[in-house]
Amino acid sequence: MKRILILLLLPLLLPFTGLQKLSATHYMGGEITWTCTPSGDFKFTMKLYRECYTSNGGQAATYGATETMNTTVPGFPSITMTRISVTDLSPQCGCPGGPTVYCPGMPAGAANMGALQEHLYTSDATYPNGVPLSGVPPITGWSFSTASCCRNNSANIPGQPGYWIRAMMYPYNNTNVSTCFDNSPKFDERPSTVICTGYPYTYNHVASDVELDSLAYEWAQPYSAANTPIVAYSPGYTFNSPLPGPLQNPNNVAATINSLSGVISFTSYTNGAFVTVTK
Repeated sequence: MKRILILLLLPLLLPFTGLQKLSATHYMGGEITWTCTPSGDFKFTMKLYRECYTSNGGQAATYGATETMNTTVPGFPSITMTRISVTDLSPQCGCPGGPTVYCPGMPAGAANMGALQEHLYTSDATYPNGVPLSGVPPITGWSFSTASCCRNNSANIPGQPGYWIRAMMYPYNNTNVSTCFDNSPKFDERPSTVICTGYPYTYNHVASDVELDSLAYEWAQPYSAANTPIVAYSPGYTFNSPLPGPLQNPNNVAATINSLSGVISFTSYTNGAFVTVTK
């Protein structure tokens, strides 16, 4: 049974809410979120995903014990994030005759088969009492981001460009953020990586917000570097049509995202690896 490999890049562009360049490959994306501490400061969490293997079956580059999160907050150009866990998210394949996928141990030539790790980082080691941000963000928001090179190969984006994962903290009623009056929303569902072709499929990132703020969903553009959206897609794909549709196979049903529930639905008979971004 053929498979469709979905590579999920998950930057959050949040309603309240320097580029680090590394020479590495097969980085898949991630998420940046924050929570308020009892003292009114911020605890940041960053999840980074990597594919475990290159096209020749060797181990792909991995993330470091610490990673830099860059910001546009005055007085905080960057925050050192410290890794607290590494989790193997490789799927238990349910496709008939499908291989077992895991990190490590895949055979040679095992790229784009769904072998995936999640690296979890927090700001706690650098700021054990929380990051003491202060001020009112501009209307364009403050960005919290991390960047690297290079992505794994995919069918909808040519080459292996870098990526820039970002979350935005926007102003609210001209209120100083030093009170940490709002937690960011977060994605509760881990990314899907391997999906059988030829079947209707739905999935949901299941975003939640502790203050029960209203949430909305849409496709977003992937970025290759700070403030540099990827616009050169492979023929037949765009950032808001990132998965195979009837143009690739008349039996395909193009992906849609429900703006209220976040449910993504599609049917694909087209095999390959694809990058999506959900906002």
